[in-house]
Amino acid sequence: MFFSKIFGTGGDQAASGQKTIQGILGTTSGSKGRSADFRDWEMKYGPSAVPPVSLESFNLMENFFPTFFGGSQAAFTQQDKDFENPSTTSDVASSTRDTSNKSVNVSISDADVPSTGDINRLMGPPTTKYALIATGQWVSEGVAVDPLGKTAYVGDQAGGRLYAVTIATGAVDLIASGLGDIRDVTLGQQGKVAYYADYSGGRLASLDLTASSPTPTTVASISGAYGLALDTKGNVAYVASWSSGTLYSVDLSQPLPVKPTPITTFSPAGVAGVALDMANRTAYVGRKDNPGSQGYQLYQVNVDSGTVSVVTSIPGDSTIRVALDLSAGLAYTISHLNSGSGGGRLYEITLANGAYRSVASNLKDCEGLTLDPVNRKFYISNRNNQLWQIDQDSTKARGGVGAVAQPA
Repeated sequence: MFFSKIFGTGGDQAASGQKTIQGILGTTSGSKGRSADFRDWEMKYGPSAVPPVSLESFNLMENFFPTFFGGSQAAFTQQDKDFENPSTTSDVASSTRDTSNKSVNVSISDADVPSTGDINRLMGPPTTKYALIATGQWVSEGVAVDPLGKTAYVGDQAGGRLYAVTIATGAVDLIASGLGDIRDVTLGQQGKVAYYADYSGGRLASLDLTASSPTPTTVASISGAYGLALDTKGNVAYVASWSSGTLYSVDLSQPLPVKPTPITTFSPAGVAGVALDMANRTAYVGRKDNPGSQGYQLYQVNVDSGTVSVVTSIPGDSTIRVALDLSAGLAYTISHLNSGSGGGRLYEITLANGAYRSVASNLKDCEGLTLDPVNRKFYISNRNNQLWQIDQDSTKARGGVGAVAQPA
């Protein structure tokens, strides 16, 4: 019979196990069950000629294994007898058949289905490569995001206004107007103060975002102020002048208005965006106009000595704004050029060797860029009333996120 073969084999293997243990005990130094021949050999050559065996091993071989194999052999023998009985075999087969043929009723209620929120908590929300967060009535050349990554502040160059955009909903609120020719924007004092470059007004200005009706304050007079960045402590602002080509530092702890300190001057003029690596006392400066023979440069400037070097040059596309991911050794820049032919690109630049690649395009006349390092999102504003969000991790793919889909 089939079952006899199974349980008969099991019984034989249990018996074989018992014999093996008895053989080991019969030829192991220190074992109570060692054979007479082995004891004579041990007397002749000495017990040290045989590797010692621990007491725990003897306990297993002399107590546990004989009991285990003995019990297993008895169990297999009884099962073999049971299944040799035709009525027992028939009962088991009938029971198995009846169980497998039973219908199982399964019902799933709405309460059993996990909600989107539950799934997001367990797995994280789905990754969106890019999204058009908001459209407004702005011609924007500067954008900043608060430290929590919940609100973006979009400058409107044409209207002299600053807008707050709730990132989660895309809701747009006017913060202040009458700000002048607002170009670049950044935040200080834990997101409580907005600083902006007023190009035509020739100044660095600030705006208290906690005030019920914020009004601008002139921080420093800088002709042609165009690009702007704050150091990590928010104590010093670095401002690039498009018209003079000079990079300035402004000590924000000094009484207003502050006299700016020139660091270096680029020739020709036309520089724009600024980003900072203060651990290495370095500013990265981009170019809006007047490119060199190799293209639009991204510069590296020592803010103490004013020494300038070129990180890279991009032919045919500007480096109008700059953002940094220093943990990855990367800079990012945008180009506002070629916007009518699928241009408006976001570039990734490797700081170590200047290698660059396009990771997003079709962003139109984009001139505002910032990176939310906590949530790993880029925010890009353009002169076409748009604010885009691009997932930084998605740009790592070959070809980045590609061309964004503009609304019809």
